[in-house]
Order: sequence, then C-alpha cells, then structure tokens
Amino acid sequence: MKSFSLLWKETFEIIKTRSQVLFVLSLLSLAVGLILQFFLNPESNATNVIKINWSNFLPFFVLSFVVNIVIQISSYLTALDLNSGLIDTLVKAIKNFGSYIWIALLMFLAIMGGFILLIIPGIIFSLWYSFSLVVFLAENVRGYQALKRSKELVRGNIGQIFKRFFFILIFFWIASSVIGYSTAILFENNQMAYMVSNLILSSLFMPVFAVFTVVIYRNIAELKGSHGLELPPQPPMFSEPTDLPPTPPMN
Repeated sequence: MKSFSLLWKETFEIIKTRSQVLFVLSLLSLAVGLILQFFLNPESNATNVIKINWSNFLPFFVLSFVVNIVIQISSYLTALDLNSGLIDTLVKAIKNFGSYIWIALLMFLAIMGGFILLIIPGIIFSLWYSFSLVVFLAENVRGYQALKRSKELVRGNIGQIFKRFFFILIFFWIASSVIGYSTAILFENNQMAYMVSNLILSSLFMPVFAVFTVVIYRNIAELKGSHGLELPPQPPMFSEPTDLPPTPPMN
C-alpha cells in the first residue's frame, strides 16, 4: 500500500481540486448543526446547562439526520467524480439515499456483532466493512454484496489500513483537543461556544475523511487488480422446461 504521507498528499490534491464543492458541503453541514443547536433552547444560567425542548427538537433532528447523510454521500461522490457539479452531486446523493442507508444499517449490525465478541473482533469487523459505502457508490454493488466486496479488498491489508485510519483519527483528535481547550480559555468555559467550535471542526472533518477513505479505496482496489465484484451468474426465476415428451396428436 501507499504510505500515509502519499495518501494524504493525494487527499489534499483532491480537496484542492474540489475545494468549492467540498466547502459548500461543509457550510451546509455547519448550518444544519447550528440550527439544530438553536432548537435545543439553551438557558442562560451560571452553569450553561442546555435544556432540550423535545417538541421542537425531534422533528428537526430527523430532518438534520437526512440532510447530513445526503451531505456525507455527496462528499464521497465529489471525491469519486472530479467533474460533477454541486447540484448533480446532490441529486445523485438523494437518489442513492435508500440503498446507502440499508448498507449502513447492515454495516452497523455486522460491526456491533463483532464488538459483542469483544474489542478486537469489533475493530476487525469495522476495518473489514469500512469501504462498503464507497464500494456501493463507486461500483454500484448493493446490500450484503457491498460488505462482501469491502472485506475482499481489505483482506491482506488490514494492518496497513488500520495504521492509516489511526493516523488521521489521531490528527483530528489532536486538532479537536487544541480547539476545545482554546475555546474554553477564550470563552471562559461557555458551553455554547464549545459546541459551535466542535460543529465547525466536524463540518470540516467529514468531507476530508470521506476523501481520504476514497483515496485508500482506490489504492487497495488497484492492488487487487479489479474495480468490480464478479458475481456468479444467477439462474432465471422462471425457466422454460426442456426435454418434454412429445404432445400426442389430438383426435
């Protein structure tokens, strides 16, 4: 596999090429997060405790979930297709929403099944199926076959993939800690300021992580020498009978 530095360089090149689209997606994610925080109804008191108004919060939470998933899909598509415009990308993301959610649910169940077996199996399952969503968008492989294809790509590279994801997660953890401590000092532990800073960081992190995942996917797909999943031929649901006895003549 390519080194982390080379993968990061390719990630940065894609981000630079697609900066306008990715920036708009980040702004949309940030806007949804800020509006969601508004519906939390923060109370001004000494401890900055936030009281949730559930009657306002729940409907908008569902809407924000849908919008954020569309933004997530769009981030992957932006990295996969360097020529698509923002509107075309969003339209394609909406069309793929249902299948994407189904694969994400299958991933969640499989990974949770791994963690039931203990931490190490859970991490292994997470790595096996980490490219399922990208496989779906890049190769149009759906459902369980997307998970199977992801596992096929990861096999033989699991240690290398773990290290590369670990490095970028550590990087963002350090960035989050620095921004969190800086916000606490500048705004005297104001809870709302801390939440807004986290929203800004997560809005920037999501498209960067999506691009990085696509770059790793392309690398391991090239190493495997194939970009599509070869499925065995499926028999027709209804087939015409063969070798029937001759029909007797009618009198």
